Amino acid sequence: MQYRPKSHHWIVLLLEFINWGLFLAVWIGLADAISCDTGHCADPSGGHLHINPCNTLYGAFGLSIAVWILFTLSLVFVSVAINREMRKATTEK
Repeated sequence: MQYRPKSHHWIVLLLEFINWGLFLAVWIGLADAISCDTGHCADPSGGHLHINPCNTLYGAFGLSIAVWILFTLSLVFVSVAINREMRKATTEK
């Protein structure tokens, strides 16, 4: 990261945060779609429907959680790398 301009660091961090936020929104949207209270996959008895469209939503929900966790790790690693670079730049002066 030392050979890149400093503005590049902040752009990468901003893009990582946007990815993190968008997948959190996807996760929340899918959770609402499959919720037993008001969702589209609610069984009249209060459970979940197990039909193909709902099973697809359940799979997408699980994958969105996994991707959100990966984006969280990516955001943390990029933040740590930028923090280290900033600390190194201030100690060299």
